[in-house]
Amino acid sequence: MGHRDMIWSRHQPAQLLAWGIRFFLAAALTATQTPGDYAPFALGCVAACGPGAGGIAALLGAGVGAVLFLDFSGALPFLAAAILIFTTAAAFQGLKLLEGPLFHPLAGAGLFLAVSGIYVLQSLSPLRNLAPCLAATALVGISAWYYQPLLQAGGERPEPDSLLFLAGSILLALVDVELAGVSVGRSLLCLLLAYTAYQRGAMTGVAAGLGAGLAAALSGIGSAKGTGIAGEAGTGLLCEDPSKFGKGMILQVIPGTQGLYGLVVWFFAVFRMGLLDGTAFDMTVQEGLRYFVACLPMALGGLFSAIAQGRVAAGSINLLAKKPDDWSKGMVLCITVEFYAILSLLASMLMIINISG
Repeated sequence: MGHRDMIWSRHQPAQLLAWGIRFFLAAALTATQTPGDYAPFALGCVAACGPGAGGIAALLGAGVGAVLFLDFSGALPFLAAAILIFTTAAAFQGLKLLEGPLFHPLAGAGLFLAVSGIYVLQSLSPLRNLAPCLAATALVGISAWYYQPLLQAGGERPEPDSLLFLAGSILLALVDVELAGVSVGRSLLCLLLAYTAYQRGAMTGVAAGLGAGLAAALSGIGSAKGTGIAGEAGTGLLCEDPSKFGKGMILQVIPGTQGLYGLVVWFFAVFRMGLLDGTAFDMTVQEGLRYFVACLPMALGGLFSAIAQGRVAAGSINLLAKKPDDWSKGMVLCITVEFYAILSLLASMLMIINISG
């Protein structure tokens, strides 16, 4: 084995983890949308990653996020802007111009404005659509500016500001989850982040608290959406045959388990950090980031599996309406999706257990 191969084998796990983080961040940030159905934070992530493998990972993540969170009319200009941002960075790779801190934010904002501006000018009300487009353009540049210290080496601004901005941009996707008019997920995350920052310092607190909070919040969002999808199908069934309420309710409840799994990971992570008994150890920045990464499998796995399971449950409810004797087959189909939520739970738990205190 040559010297270069030895170096690659030594750094390969860390490199793959870095690419995975960029992929999942770009996908998750696509869920944070502004008026006009724009996703500027995801494009800022693509711009901040720059050229190379990290940029490709972010571009692929943005593509997955567009499929999951955007409709066709919004996904088309979003993907066009993302591809242009990456190819422009790749075209200027190696030039001194690319080394400046302003290149990626300005290029990302300019290319987004060029693409979105065409759609605004062709719309029926260009003046009304201009303000959301300009606001999203500014957010593309600002987010790329703040994400650069996290996603690229050699950032000049302090990383706590970048982590706080990243946390805020992700939390914007949780605004619609409300209880009695209050956003439960965002409120709990803000309280947790504030307390963790007070105990650990801003950067470490944001990283660890954000990871634990996302595990609970995103899994809860997935369960809420999954049970909602199944519930809509269940109401149609009950209109025709109210006697099938019990079986229909069981199918609706199944996508709600991911929310419980996320809460388990949140509690376990907070317990391991030492936030419950007051005997917390002094976490380093690396340990805080490890907690953040360890909670990601449950956060993202719970979100996507719950939504998919809700669709399967809705189909099973339709099966119950037409063929009541095959109800158990629909249950088996739902449990098949549950298997991957359990894998996400195990992955996060094992990673948290192996974080040394």
